[in-house]
Amino acid sequence: IEEALSFAAEPVGLCRTEEPLFLQYLEENSNAFSEFQVQLKKAGYDIQIDLDRKLLVFQAINQSVQLLGLEKSFEFVRKKYVVHHETRAEILKVLLDHLRLKNRCESLRSYILDQIWLVGLSDEINCLLQYLTHEAFQRELVSWECTAEPMLWYTIAKDVVLQEFLPSNPMIKLEIIAKTPATIRFGGSRKTVKEVERRLKELLNSFQVLPVPFSDFQLQFFTAHWGKVFYNHFFLQRSIPVVLELSQVVQIGGLDLGKMKEAEEILMKLVCERAMEIAEDLKWATEVSEWKLLLLRLSLETHKEVAIHHAAPGWVILVGFCSKVIQVEESIKKYLRENSLVEEKVKLARPELALAGNRLLHIIGGEHLRMNVSLQLKSQPSVLQVKGLQKYVKKAMPVIKRDLDSLVLDIIHLRKRILREYIFGIGVGLLKNMAWQLGCIAGVKTEESDDWKNIMEEVSMEERCATGFSGVIYVIGKRNPTNLLKQIVADLFAQFYTKTICHEAIATFKNMNIDEFLRNISHRLPVDIRWLQDNEIQIYGFQKDVENVLEAIHGKIEKYQSEIIEVQAQYESVPYTVISLFQKVFPTNPLVSIEDLANDSITIIFRGPRQKLVEVKGHFEEFLRSFQSLPVSLSELQLQFVKAQWGKLFHNDFFWERNIPAILEISEIVQIGGLSVGEIKEAEKILMEEVYEKYQSEIIEVKAQYESVPSTVIKESLFQKKFPTSPLVSTEVLANDPATILFRGPRQKLVCEKTVEIADQLQWVTKEPEWEDLLNRLKSHKEVAIHVTSSNQVAVVGPSLQTAVVENYIEEYLRDNSPLKESMMLTKPELVLAGESVLHIMNWEHLKVNIKFKPGNHILSLKVKGLQKFVKKAIPVIKKDLDSLVFDKIPLKKKALCIYFSEDGADLLKNMADIQNCIVRMQTQESHRSSNDGVLQGLAEDDRAVIFVVGIQSKVTSLKQRLSDFIAKFYKETICSAEISTFGKDGLKALCKTVPHQYPVGFHHLGEKMVWICGSQEDVEDISRKIYTKLEEVLTIKVQKAQAEQSVSKLLYETIRWHHRSDAGWSTFDMLTNRYLEEAYRKKKTEELVPWNGQKLKINFLTDEAFIPGQQKFKIRRDICLWDKNIAPFWETMDECLIKKVELQMYSREYQDVVERIQNRYLWVSYCWKKSWMEKKNPETTQNELILYHGTQPDKCSSICDIGFKSAFRKQCLFGKGIYFSVIAAHSVFYTKPDPQGLRYIFQARVLTGEYSCGKENMVLPPMKQDGNGLYDTH
Repeated sequence: IEEALSFAAEPVGLCRTEEPLFLQYLEENSNAFSEFQVQLKKAGYDIQIDLDRKLLVFQAINQSVQLLGLEKSFEFVRKKYVVHHETRAEILKVLLDHLRLKNRCESLRSYILDQIWLVGLSDEINCLLQYLTHEAFQRELVSWECTAEPMLWYTIAKDVVLQEFLPSNPMIKLEIIAKTPATIRFGGSRKTVKEVERRLKELLNSFQVLPVPFSDFQLQFFTAHWGKVFYNHFFLQRSIPVVLELSQVVQIGGLDLGKMKEAEEILMKLVCERAMEIAEDLKWATEVSEWKLLLLRLSLETHKEVAIHHAAPGWVILVGFCSKVIQVEESIKKYLRENSLVEEKVKLARPELALAGNRLLHIIGGEHLRMNVSLQLKSQPSVLQVKGLQKYVKKAMPVIKRDLDSLVLDIIHLRKRILREYIFGIGVGLLKNMAWQLGCIAGVKTEESDDWKNIMEEVSMEERCATGFSGVIYVIGKRNPTNLLKQIVADLFAQFYTKTICHEAIATFKNMNIDEFLRNISHRLPVDIRWLQDNEIQIYGFQKDVENVLEAIHGKIEKYQSEIIEVQAQYESVPYTVISLFQKVFPTNPLVSIEDLANDSITIIFRGPRQKLVEVKGHFEEFLRSFQSLPVSLSELQLQFVKAQWGKLFHNDFFWERNIPAILEISEIVQIGGLSVGEIKEAEKILMEEVYEKYQSEIIEVKAQYESVPSTVIKESLFQKKFPTSPLVSTEVLANDPATILFRGPRQKLVCEKTVEIADQLQWVTKEPEWEDLLNRLKSHKEVAIHVTSSNQVAVVGPSLQTAVVENYIEEYLRDNSPLKESMMLTKPELVLAGESVLHIMNWEHLKVNIKFKPGNHILSLKVKGLQKFVKKAIPVIKKDLDSLVFDKIPLKKKALCIYFSEDGADLLKNMADIQNCIVRMQTQESHRSSNDGVLQGLAEDDRAVIFVVGIQSKVTSLKQRLSDFIAKFYKETICSAEISTFGKDGLKALCKTVPHQYPVGFHHLGEKMVWICGSQEDVEDISRKIYTKLEEVLTIKVQKAQAEQSVSKLLYETIRWHHRSDAGWSTFDMLTNRYLEEAYRKKKTEELVPWNGQKLKINFLTDEAFIPGQQKFKIRRDICLWDKNIAPFWETMDECLIKKVELQMYSREYQDVVERIQNRYLWVSYCWKKSWMEKKNPETTQNELILYHGTQPDKCSSICDIGFKSAFRKQCLFGKGIYFSVIAAHSVFYTKPDPQGLRYIFQARVLTGEYSCGKENMVLPPMKQDGNGLYDTH
């Protein structure tokens, strides 16, 4: 201590350790040091500063001073001064920007070591810090948002505000975020933001609105192009600060009225309106398809930039963009001029041209001119009148005059009658076709034709056309075609040839198709065959063709003559007696034989010459068609009698022997076959008489048992006396049996027999219990015997009276059980509407009948079918029930209701009707118009549809009330979303099933992105909420998936890239296609189809080739993409160098920040990979990279350039161990030292800070994140 003091040693002294900065402050600030000296001298001490040992040395001036006084004196001064260490960056920034503030504080000194230190009087430092804190608070960068609607108004106000504030406040930021709703984001210092907000509100409150004076058509055109050509920011894009708006009118909003007027003038000039009047005689031109095509073409050419309106008859209003409107107006005027009617006349000095008439257009090639050409022959000379549209007539007149002058008239004589007939007949088409193909007109002139009368009046034409023949061909055309036609016709006429052929076989050609026959024969020109007689024809045409036809006809005749054939004819049925009967009726030629095949009675063989065979076969088929076979209605007993006498009394030729052409047959029944019903009926009558006579005259015995027969009745012959009988009848008592009487004699004298036939359809009756009961009841009459035979007959034998009663009972029973059909014609509209559905609402099951409805035009036929006994009871009941039905209707005004009840609500309507036991039908306007005034009327013009109701009055009233309640609750909601198409109709219905609903809900797609839902309001609202929730989920998933795919594709694109080769060289695929290719490659596929540029690209990984189907192949290749990480895009070429230092030019932009660039290839690659990893790991909103500064000593610069900032050189400091960087280059200066030349070195570095946190002393690694999900990247 004594060595450091400058004054002589004293017996008393003291040392005090002090902060180095405070010692330096006292050393530099003499005022502060003097204050300490003055105060300590009062206590008897002197003070000395030892900077090297960081001490304050106190030396007593005299020996009587006490140390206690020293301490108090020192602390009295020391507590006025403070050493302040400021770490707040915002305070430091304000301090650095306002260094002059320190000059206001005389005692204040600042020191910059590793950080900034302030030393001075405590009051001054506190005052300074309060000012700096307030200034920092005002400078604090704030950012906040508020709603910016309407957005474009805010956009205009924002631009004005930025123009006013940016020059003086470059840090101010105003940003409008386009979302729903739009918001505006303020950024900058707190003070400036408040001023900007206030100014923005002032501007918004001063906005003005100016309506644009558009007509209705202009407004309509403007509305149609809204969103395409016109939109809110229409003028903003043209640097005019106004907003274009569309509501009921078009209006312009803005701050500057002058700019608004300018915008209005631009809009009025852009959208103009013009009116065109169409003359009365041209109105037709606006009703043809050409007018519509013109308007369509103009619409396509102008891309709908012009709207054409027919405001009133004869007026066309053009509205659109002015330049296009003028073009359209000129096009319409030109069209109307061209379509105006004009008439031109051409004098025909040559009368022969009148023969051509309107066909002149063909020979002069004028059909394409599309005009009305007519001849006026009565005028002298003749006049060709050309009338048509101006556009056609102007083109046609020069052509017509030139072509008419080139026409000539010539004639060809017809000397032969047959040739004239050929030309007048089948050859006329040949002649006209040849002339037409050569561009001529050919016709025939006869003595009787009137075509020549006017022409012959001229002597020159009479002399020229006088031929002396009855027929002449005249030709009109140009000279060369006319001469060529005459030569061709003359050559053909030289070859004309006729041939007549007569043969009996010709008659068989009558049924032959002549045209088909001639088509099968080779002939170049028309050939005709004329029938002279049935067996004679004449062939005429040209020689070679006629010879070919003649040869074919001779061949047919020869074949016909020489052919002997055998014909097998099959018929549905041929009774075995028909052939023998036919041979008896029609004796045939010995050369012709008729027989039937063995075991095949339906196949008949005809054998012999064709002409005879056809005749016989025709007779046989006529005979077979006339042949009939009818059963004979014999009783069972009579049938048994005939069978017993078959071969004796009865046989097949039974009728033939009696000169009746009929055949008697017997199988299970007896039947008669013959050619006519009359002959068969006659034969049946004879047979019945014969059978009856033989059967009734047959002698039989009948035994009858009685309870008691007195012997005197028989013995004394009382019975014979009372009832004298025929001598052939005898009555006796059997021996030993007085109760049995034997009657003997002819059958007709003993009993009466009646037979009741049971039809086949009534056979079921005989199996019913009622039938058995009836028979048992009838058999209780012992006088009558009832026999049920197996041949559907009931035989009743007994006395006549009892037999008739029993027969009547049986027939009445069969009538009651026979089927009966009754029809009822229903004309009431409600019954026609209900139709067969009436059966569902009527309780007719107990009637035991079958009821069906047969619809007709406005009439309904009701068929009642069943047993006669039930049908007669049912008819009155049905009529009464039908009369109780009423008819009512419910109109539907809304189209949605009509669609709902036609589709999804159809079952609901039907169920409501079924519950009320009613019938409903719905009729729409479309079906009403197409029904052609059908039965159901009452659909008003304003009704979309009508629901007709049929039923009982009370049920109909109840159903109408329920329907009215539902219609009152009916609701429709439209949902529009691009995601609707992902559901489909089935998907929406499946989603609907997951939501409880009382009534059916209908879905109707209006497009891919729109659907409307209808039904009960409560149900529709529930399902709409469900659909909106589902749409949000789908959209969220879609966005997440797209983001994930984009992220994956982007990350992959940075590492792997696929290229394709074209004529221009190698090019990279886009990111999405690149991912598809890499995924297929990693799956080790050999071939794959991937989408590319809207097409399918087929890849062959084995050959490294790809192609689009139908196009050429091209090469592909896969690169591991490190080239973009080896060299930064702004580096100079490395030239195989690993490290390169580049001195920047003073004029370069980069020189504004750094003076030398370090290019280290390996450090850059490592940095890029770490950056990719960090971007993938951290959220997208994280700013992973910062531009920071690091100051260092000169001897460490080389190692940093070579190996970068290594952790081995990290040092321990306030926030932990590591490499420290600063956001401000000025701060890094304090950590540098000058080199011998006085230069200091600071690195500007790209630093991957990632997610960071505040560190602590002795911290080696960054702290754990608050959510526990790993460590922070830096601290």
